[in-house]
Amino acid sequence: MSLEALKRRAYDMTIVEEAGEAVAYDYNNNLVERHTDHDVVIQAAFDNLRSGGAAPVLKNRSVIMRGDFDNMTATVTFPSQLMVNAYGAYFELNHNDDMFEGDQVGSSLANESVQWFGGEYDGNTASTTAGSAFRVASDDCDFVDLKIIRFDDYAFHAEVFSGAIGEKTIATRWRDCWFGFTNELTGSNDGGLFFDETGTSGAADCLVDRCYFVNNTDFNIAGNYVNWLRVTNSWFVGDTATNTTIGIDLGGSSQRNIIGPGNIFENQDREAIRITNGGSGEFSNDNKIIWNEFIDNCKAADNTYDSILIQSNAGGGAVQSGRIIGNLFTDEEGANDPRYHVHLDDADTTNWIVKWNTFKSGSAATANILADSDVNLIEDNQGNVAWYQSQAGGAWTDPTGVAANGTTVEVYNSNLVEYRTYRYLNGAWRYVALT
Repeated sequence: MSLEALKRRAYDMTIVEEAGEAVAYDYNNNLVERHTDHDVVIQAAFDNLRSGGAAPVLKNRSVIMRGDFDNMTATVTFPSQLMVNAYGAYFELNHNDDMFEGDQVGSSLANESVQWFGGEYDGNTASTTAGSAFRVASDDCDFVDLKIIRFDDYAFHAEVFSGAIGEKTIATRWRDCWFGFTNELTGSNDGGLFFDETGTSGAADCLVDRCYFVNNTDFNIAGNYVNWLRVTNSWFVGDTATNTTIGIDLGGSSQRNIIGPGNIFENQDREAIRITNGGSGEFSNDNKIIWNEFIDNCKAADNTYDSILIQSNAGGGAVQSGRIIGNLFTDEEGANDPRYHVHLDDADTTNWIVKWNTFKSGSAATANILADSDVNLIEDNQGNVAWYQSQAGGAWTDPTGVAANGTTVEVYNSNLVEYRTYRYLNGAWRYVALT
């Protein structure tokens, strides 16, 4: 047996490119499919693993791909319980459709426990209506070290198939991935990772870690009815050519999501993070934005957009009870500054804690923090209006500056050698008496 044949036995299926054709071999080195349309071969290999087919020995339901698979003319559907190793593989989408889909067979979710490692996926620049690289509703799946570029739809479309219970994206993880467009394609829905929904059913329990989002036209991560999403250690870079990019955009009723720690939001055209509620009776509560860095965002227009916008829409719903803690805000470029770095918009946006953030001097055009309700706790924010003050008079005077409602400040009087706590409420500073 040749060395190459021995290598193949580490996998249930091997797909390689030979003289322009894609070729698939099973565990026993039997030829499964050979074709110039590479998607035909990849689909045949996946179907073989799904059924057992001509591969009588199935150890891990695993497949490895090696080569430049640049002749993809149709969408490939992959099955459940599959491990794909596509390191070194290059795919080019040259038709107007998605590249890979999850299995839609049956009334319940089929593509469970899929692990996809590696591969570069490049949308064809000749087409302006190319689909997504992946369009998948997944359960307990991992997508690792993917590089997805130049797609006119979404890089990864986390789907809900037919709206059936359970057929949504849950417990899925993206690690060390690149979601990036180039300006060679322009469309109305360009986005990195899109969490789709049907009715009020969306994604849940997902993780994005150590990923890179760059030059996505409309958003980097977005979705409605997204719950328990964790985004950590990732880098978001805006697309300054279109002036429309939002870093992370969550709406509908998106609850208990954690953005941080360790994310960097840089040069987003509009908001770096926007959290809203869908409308009547919908609440996006208990979201947390912790220990991230915001650099030179809101570049589409001066004094118009906010680094973080928390916005309650009219109609009986609200965005409440969240946390914005330990973030660093910087705006070093002279043109087009953020309006506010933290904007708690609307009187129904309440019970937020904004604490231990750092605002570098001269950052925002209007103010670093604006809260439309005084039912929020805003304190210990370095660089915010009146975050700490001192005075030397024989009598106490109110702190200086106009702060966001709910802002708490400590004032030290060196003559009296005492501290006092003040809070800004209803347009004035109020002394918080100790009891």
